[in-house]
This record gives sequence, structure tokens and C-alpha cells, in this order.
Amino acid sequence: MLPLSLHKLMKKYSLLLCFISFFQIGYSQSDLQVKNLAAFCKVWGFLKYYHPAVSKSNIDWDTVLTNNYPKVKDSKTKEEFNHILLSIAQRLGELKTIKNSFNHPDSLAINADFKWMDDTTILSSLVCNYLQRVKKNHKPFKNKYVGTYFWEGTTEIKEKPYPEMVYPNEAYRFLSLARYWNIIDYYFPDKYLMDTNWNMSLERAIPIFINAPNQEEYYRAIEWITARTDDSHATFVEDPDKQSYLKYKVPPFAAFYHNDTLTIWYITSDYLANLFNIKKHDEIISINGKSIKALWQDVRAHHSASNESFAHFGFDNGIIVSENDSSILVILREGKIIRTTVRNYSGKELMAMIKYDYSTYQKNSFKIKTDSVSGKKFGYIYMGLLKRKEINRIFRQMKGIDYLVIDNRDYPSSNIHAKLGNKLVKGRKYIASYTQPDYRYPGYLKYYEHPEIAPFSSKVGSKKNYYKGKVIILVDHSTASSAEYLTMVLQLAPNDVVIGTQTAGADGDIATVAFPGNYSANFTGLGWFYADGRQTQRVGIVPDIKVNYTTPFRPNRNDPIMQRALEYIRNGK
Repeated sequence: MLPLSLHKLMKKYSLLLCFISFFQIGYSQSDLQVKNLAAFCKVWGFLKYYHPAVSKSNIDWDTVLTNNYPKVKDSKTKEEFNHILLSIAQRLGELKTIKNSFNHPDSLAINADFKWMDDTTILSSLVCNYLQRVKKNHKPFKNKYVGTYFWEGTTEIKEKPYPEMVYPNEAYRFLSLARYWNIIDYYFPDKYLMDTNWNMSLERAIPIFINAPNQEEYYRAIEWITARTDDSHATFVEDPDKQSYLKYKVPPFAAFYHNDTLTIWYITSDYLANLFNIKKHDEIISINGKSIKALWQDVRAHHSASNESFAHFGFDNGIIVSENDSSILVILREGKIIRTTVRNYSGKELMAMIKYDYSTYQKNSFKIKTDSVSGKKFGYIYMGLLKRKEINRIFRQMKGIDYLVIDNRDYPSSNIHAKLGNKLVKGRKYIASYTQPDYRYPGYLKYYEHPEIAPFSSKVGSKKNYYKGKVIILVDHSTASSAEYLTMVLQLAPNDVVIGTQTAGADGDIATVAFPGNYSANFTGLGWFYADGRQTQRVGIVPDIKVNYTTPFRPNRNDPIMQRALEYIRNGK
């Protein structure tokens, strides 16, 4: 049984076998062009979110960028470039002077970066002064491009998707970058946690976007910039031309990436294994002449992850995706080097060949089990299937049983956080604190230490009717977002232990950005913390008992995390 749908893998992990380095495509533009376009992007984005005329007038702000893009790109002097910016400013006009501008505490200004407004190497003093006046005299207004919905704090991005532009022209490709860069700059609460300075990412991305020669490279440009956010939520949620991605194929196996090694752990059939001379546990050294390390670096550069735990377990099969009909593998098997050619199949072809063994699927949300070694009984809850209506019955059955294993290696099936927490936590306890973008003053944050309005209950627990046994929580890289929040709830139990690997590190809600061409991508919309202020974004849930995945585990189809939980039940450590 193949645990991940290969047709989804091929859509998600598109990988070209021709690598074009940044430096090859990056400097067909002069340094001046890149600097001017970066400054233009920032000025355009700042006025979009800080000048009320952009929202209150009939100005098409996208067109302001695309119409002025050729002029900015062709500017030869500082004066010529700044004349363009001043003409845009004159169209919007001045703001009324206000007496007292709002000052945020430093802790809430951690993402705010307006130093570029003082940089007179690119901007003229007239432009700098104008921008500073706009910021100083800013009064909150309803912005037509950004709002909130569902519950207070969820960011709603309102942008035109331009579905007719499957491969946008150069100006609209620059619009894609400028739109996304500014949204992240002003509304991504975890911007300060990125590995790469966001201003630097902008300058590196400009030539990648405007030189993208076709739809596929435009798509990869979007992948590249979203990956710079280091956010496991930053995934694509829509593909404008799904048929074009049917050309991507994979060999008839699944592989596991670890320490620059790609190990085969699943093969579609014994027949294909014999036909192509591949076996489980084969270590693939190269594919089509490219080393596994080089292939991994390209996959990693184009797929966002909050931490390496999520990346290594989430993107490993992206290495084998190809648009070719076959792939040449160099394999290490029992100390011998083997060269073989395997056919690549479409997702539809592979799915037709796969015979699912449904007996391996978890069918029940709850069971009472007995450890075969110690004879101890324990309850086992699988969070992927648990329903709210089952919770009361489960805890009636748990009376007299000292161990409860909660398998949280899946997305919770429903909003059960509060009800489950009330059965496990002693007394009423706060679950989390969070930051959200300050929509009144873009670029700044608002902090809620003990939120009364949250996506779920702000407190959980019971004074008397709570489970008093040992709560063993299983997590791994697939424990993400809502599952991570649930783990934070479960950790409030008075007698808990977390066993597994580092989780995805992307808690909080999801916001979505539309790109020209009807592409769209997510990002984490809230900065999420434990109630005591400990960070969860990028860090995720750190297990009390860490289980190291290595290549022998996964190919053998063992469950090392569950085995470690049984060991804990047996000896208490």
C-alpha cells in the first residue's frame, strides 16, 4: 500500500531535471535595475497599505505598478527613477497633518522595517520626505485589499487572481512578486523568524521572476519566494492548468531521504521490482547523473518548511519526480554499484496498479489494548478519526486503566480540542497566546497574552472530572497546525509525556494569497505561542522522548514511535 497519493506528490513536488543557477539567470539585469525595482516594489506596497486614497479612490493599484514597471526598469538615472515615484505620489496627494502619531512598543515592532525610507542612495530626499509624512500622518482606514473574516484575527487577502494569465507577461510577473513580498512584509507575523532577510530575498527574486521564460519557470519562481518564508503552511492550494502537470511522472517506488541518501522503501509490485532491477533498501546514489544531494537541494530551495524535520519527511519523494519517460539510477546494494533504467509512470497509471491493503488502515478511533510483554492495559485514541460525540463514552471505558496513548500523527477530524482538554486537564488553564497583524498599522503586531476570543476555547480543564492516568502523546512531522495546537492542549494534562519527532512548526490559522495566473499560496496568519510565551512557529512541539527515524525503520514498515510508547508503559521511562 502506498501511504501517499502519487498524483498529489507529482503536483506538489514538481522538479525539473535541468538546473539553472541563480547567478546564470540573476544578472541579466543590472544592479541598478534590481535596486530600482526593489525600491519601487516597497514604495508601491507601502502606499497600498498606508495611503487611504489607494483604497478609497477608483485607482487600479495593480495597473499603477504594471504601467510604470517598464519605465522603472528602463530608468538610467536616480533622477529619472524618482520622477516616476513622485508622479505616483502626486496622483494620491498629501495627507492631513495629525498631532500625535501612534507609537508601538518595541516588542510589537519586531517585523516593522521602514528604514528603507531613509535610504537616499536610491530614493531622493523629496520621495523620502513624502513617504515619511504619509507614515507620520497615517490614520487607520478600511483597506480594500486586506481584512479579517470568520473570527477576529484571520487575515483575508483580497486580490485579483487574473485567471486568464496562465503565464503572465513580464510586468505581471513582477506584480506577482511585489504583491506577495509586501503581503508577507506587512502581514506575516513570523517574518522575524525567517532564515534569510526578506529584503535580500526580494532582490534575489526579482531576476528570477522577470526572466522566467515559461509557465513552468514562473511556477517555480513562486515556489522559490514562498520557500523563503520558512513556513510549513506556505503551500500551493490551487493550480490554474492542472492538465499541464499531468506530464510529470515518477518511478514505481517511494523513497526515504536521510543524510544525503535516498532509500527505496516501497515498490508498487514485485513484477516491476524484478523488471527494473530494484529492491527495498536500495540506496540511490544518483538520478540521471545528478547526485541525490544536488537534487535534494533543488527540492528544498523550492518547498517551504518551518524546520528540517518537516522538510525531510515531507519532500523526500519530490527528488524522484520527472517529466521524462524514464530515469537512470545508480544504486548501492550490499556494497555493489548497480546501474539501472526505470520507467516513469503517471499517477493514473500507478494508481491502477496499486492494490491497497485496507487492513493496514486505522479503522477505529479508540481501542483498549493489552501490551503483549507487560500485560498492562492501555487506551489508544487515533486523532484522525475521533469525533466529539465519542469522547464521553471513551472516558467511561477508561475507568481503571492507567495509560492513555493519544496518537496525534494526523490532522484532527473535528474541533475536539476543548472537549478533550476538559477530560484531561486539572483545573482551568490557558492554552496559548498569540500575535496577529495590526490591521490598523500594517507591519506591526498585536499581542494577546490570555485571549478571550480565539479559534478555539482560550481555557480548558475540569476541577474534578479529569483523567488521572498517564497521558502518552505521539507526534511526528505530520503533526501540523491544528494538530500542534491540540498537542499543546494535551500537554496541559498533569501526567503527560510527548514521544516522537519534532512537529511541523506551523501553528495558527492560514491566510491565502492569490497570484496572477490564478495560483494561490498559504502562509501562517497568526504568531502562535504557549500560554507562557514559548515559541511554537518553526520550533513545533519538542518531544519529551525523542525517537530518531533512520532508514531501517521506515522501509521495514515498523512504527518506532509506538514501540517507544509501549516501552514507556512497561518501564515508566
